[in-house]
Amino acid sequence: GRYRPLMSSRSGEFPIEIAGEDILSSDSLENPLFHNFSHVLVPYCSSDGWLANRTHPSLLEEGQDAMFQFDETSEDADNFCFNGMLIFRAVIEDLLEAGLADAQKVLLVGTSAGGIGILNQLASGWLESSLEGIELKIVVDSSWFIEFQGYSALGWDSSMASQFLGFDACRNDVFGYPCCTSSSCLFTHHLTNISVPILLASSTYDIYVLSQPLQETIEGSGQGATDVGHDLLRQFNAFGAVMNLSLLQSTSAHQALSIFSPSCTQHVYLATSSLWNWTDGVLNNTVAGTYQVDIFHLTNPIRSG
Repeated sequence: GRYRPLMSSRSGEFPIEIAGEDILSSDSLENPLFHNFSHVLVPYCSSDGWLANRTHPSLLEEGQDAMFQFDETSEDADNFCFNGMLIFRAVIEDLLEAGLADAQKVLLVGTSAGGIGILNQLASGWLESSLEGIELKIVVDSSWFIEFQGYSALGWDSSMASQFLGFDACRNDVFGYPCCTSSSCLFTHHLTNISVPILLASSTYDIYVLSQPLQETIEGSGQGATDVGHDLLRQFNAFGAVMNLSLLQSTSAHQALSIFSPSCTQHVYLATSSLWNWTDGVLNNTVAGTYQVDIFHLTNPIRSG
């Protein structure tokens, strides 16, 4: 995502203290399985899907579209870097030095863009080699970004791969976009022999992925409410079919993979924190769940079960 609080841990908008919720909670009633684990939350601050290793100025060559619309008067425009891949690895390395190397079990959870980052670290072989001797299990939560009616939740094309993204899968553009940005492509081409158990949780009608096509339908219809409603229902049905087919085709051969795909619109289920608080969280449900599309403003937060 390109939401400003996600662009830097120095944005001034991150609180000093963050309380874990769901499987990050220390409450035995809320989190009976993992409440007594050591919990580490890595907020998403790199805006690159945890994929890039660009440590020098990142503006694209003249004539190409930039990933961000920089203010030409900004003194910082020529010094913008994307280091998500390196941040991820540095966190794991620091944790290993701090005692993670003595752990028996590790549950690694990636939500939204975080799931994309984890899958790429797994596909590269770095993750298993770094945690060798530790029982590793992975949860990928709401990271199944698909192409639908010309839209993609990530929206990165192949021209960006060599500029921003650090994994070999980013140079695979078999589908016309960097494979590293797509869970479906990763499972089909780069995770064919995985042995690490993975739980994939993703709503069939994930509103983060679906919001842009729906907004276009509402704004461009020029129809009455009844006709627009019918169009929206058709879009939901079509999207669900594409999502289910993508999940089935990409994951059916993977014995170590389990899938939870409820017929819901929720984006992110399992690993949340006070950053997502409804009233004052940096990543409140309206922003994170609807990608800043006001027409889908929720009246109540949706809590994980």
